Amino acid sequence: MSQKRASIESYFLGGKKKLQKIDKKTTEESEDKSCIFYGHQGELFDNTNSAIKVAAFDLDSTIITTISGNTFPKDKFDWKLFSPNVKSKLKQLVCEDFKIIFVTNQNGISKGKISKEDFLSKVDEILERCGPEVMKSTLTIIATEDNMYRKPCTAGWDYLFSGKKKGSVRKLDMGKSFYCGDAAGRLATKGMKKDFSDSDLKFALNLGLRFCTPENFFKGKDDTAMIQMKDFDFDPRVLEISPENEVKFKTKLFGNKIIEKPELIILIGSPGSGKSTVCARYFSNYVHVNQDTLKTKQKCMEMCKKSLTDGKSAIVDAQNKKTDLRAEWIQFGKHHGAKSIRCVFIDMPKEFSMHMNRVRSHCNEKSIPKIVINMFYKQLDNPTVKEGFDDIIKYTLNDFSLLMKETTMTPSKKKMIQSFI
Repeated sequence: MSQKRASIESYFLGGKKKLQKIDKKTTEESEDKSCIFYGHQGELFDNTNSAIKVAAFDLDSTIITTISGNTFPKDKFDWKLFSPNVKSKLKQLVCEDFKIIFVTNQNGISKGKISKEDFLSKVDEILERCGPEVMKSTLTIIATEDNMYRKPCTAGWDYLFSGKKKGSVRKLDMGKSFYCGDAAGRLATKGMKKDFSDSDLKFALNLGLRFCTPENFFKGKDDTAMIQMKDFDFDPRVLEISPENEVKFKTKLFGNKIIEKPELIILIGSPGSGKSTVCARYFSNYVHVNQDTLKTKQKCMEMCKKSLTDGKSAIVDAQNKKTDLRAEWIQFGKHHGAKSIRCVFIDMPKEFSMHMNRVRSHCNEKSIPKIVINMFYKQLDNPTVKEGFDDIIKYTLNDFSLLMKETTMTPSKKKMIQSFI
């Protein structure tokens, strides 16, 4: 079946341009070509103001499964419908005026395991099996790389519904719309393997959509109790904009305290835990000693020595995870005139640091290997005042504040920080 190019505005957002033939598909790509939008125009997005009902589905192990029984298909022909009910269920949704969106992660395209053309052909065959009514009411969002488009990230979906482009944007009927996927974080049960991931569940939570599994939607299995909706080691949705927390932590640091100057602050924290943000937000008038910038420990000590001997306070921004490393800085500070030596312990859970590191990666900022974060938490010696600190101040999730006034905090980055990724 032939394809026709169209601007994303006209295809998704109901702009002034109209596709003349709704029986032809359109293929569009994100600017970086890591996300493909594919399907029929139909009447999915038009200029009316009414909210639309969307039934969204994962593709693999949800709409289809492998004939071979393998987790991953052997080739583009290794598939069958997940259940005999898939076709009738999707037709019923169309009859009830739902718009259907498939959302699928397909890194195999960028890795060369399957061509884009072969995968789109596979989507065609799946929709042809489901019938023309379903085909003309379905869009497919295909993420081909591990970035902001890959579930549970929501960049592709956001492009459709969050008004990132000018034009008329259809609103979702949030009460009736839903998302269905197999990656729900379920544990193994008799006759069913453990879910490989919880990315579909987190994708639905990021969007605020009702979630169900393919076993529930297509087979009528009540597996709600198996889905632990709130049982996460770390939930980024708690990271709200909170100027009050900033004020509270400033009071914890400086309020009602007489601090002799110059003082030396020794930071302790994992990569990605927010050390640099704490430095910039609360210690902007301190000399910032950071080996990532200065490159060598010797240069760090020279800068710190000059600061203290000049009567200026300094903050050592490093992991400082081991007691012996901190002891060296404590002795150094006392020797060079520090009147007070305090510790600021960035006491964040490991998953928070992992999360913020992923945010950096998706925002094209410098990230670090996971092993570095894992090693910090494995090797960390918790600080005590017996080491020679005048005080130890902990910075925890209860102190975290997300402030839009910060120059690096774009709305898209803020959304990512507050989302499962």
